[in-house]
Amino acid sequence: MGLQGLDKIKEIIKYLECDVQELWAGLQEVMTSDYNAFMKEIKVMYLGWDGKRQYAPADLQALACKYAQKPMFSGQELSAYLRTFRKIMQPLLNEDCIGRAEHNRLFMEGIPSEVQVPIQMHLMIKHPDHYPQDPYLYMQMYEAGQFVLPANTPPPTSVPNVQDAIPSLSSAVLSTCEQMPMPGTVIKCEYRHKVSSFNNCTFCGSIEHFFACCLERQRYIDSGKCKVHKESRKVVLPNSNFIPECGLMKDKLDRYYTNRTMQEVKTSESITAG
Repeated sequence: MGLQGLDKIKEIIKYLECDVQELWAGLQEVMTSDYNAFMKEIKVMYLGWDGKRQYAPADLQALACKYAQKPMFSGQELSAYLRTFRKIMQPLLNEDCIGRAEHNRLFMEGIPSEVQVPIQMHLMIKHPDHYPQDPYLYMQMYEAGQFVLPANTPPPTSVPNVQDAIPSLSSAVLSTCEQMPMPGTVIKCEYRHKVSSFNNCTFCGSIEHFFACCLERQRYIDSGKCKVHKESRKVVLPNSNFIPECGLMKDKLDRYYTNRTMQEVKTSESITAG
C-alpha cells in the first residue's frame, strides 16, 4: 500500500519552498491527518488550478494595448506576440468568455500601427471580397505579417568614424552646389499623397489608442447609451439594434440621440397643440 493520511501529506510538503511549507503545514487538516480535506483546502487557495477562470477578457485587451506600444521589426517578434496572445485567448474561447469577432479585432489592435498598414493592404489585395467592417481572422493577419516583415530583426547600423565621413561630406556638399539651379529657374515640386492608415480608434477617432482601450467608449456604455452585444461582441444600441449611419461610433450615437430628442419634442408639441 502507498502512503496514507499524514505520511502522504508530509511527503508532499517536503518538496515545497520554505515559505510555502510553512503555509501548508499550518493548515488544520494536517493536524487531523485528513488527506482529502487537506487537498480540498489547498485547491481553495490556488484559483485556476483546474484550468478554469485563469484569464478575463480584460487580460486580452491589456495584452493588445501593451504590444501595440512596442516596436515590431521582424516575424520572430510577431510570432512571440501570437504565442502570448493565444495563451490567453484559447481559455477564453473554451469558456465562451469572448466572441470570435472580438478576439480577431483585438489581435490586429495589438500590432503596432506602422505594421498594421502593410498587413491591411496585403489582406485587401488577397481578399478583395472581404466585408470592410468585419475583422480578418487572426491567423490571416499573422500570415500577412510574416509576409511583410523580415524573418529576423535587422542588426543595428554601425556609427561611421567622423574622420572617414569628412571626405564623403565634402563630396556631398560639392555635388549639391553643382546641382543648384541658376537664378530665375522654375522648379517643379512634387508632393506625395499621404496614405490614410487603419490605426485610428473606430469609436472616437483618436490615434492615441485603439478601440478596445477607448475610455470614451466605456463612458458611453456606463451611461447606458450603448452596450456590447453578447453574441457578436459589437457595440450596439441599448435595444440591441445596430447603430445607424456611417462614420465614427461616437458621432453616430450623438446624432442618434440628438435626432431622437428632437423627435420627442416635436411629438410633445403636437400633442399639446392638439
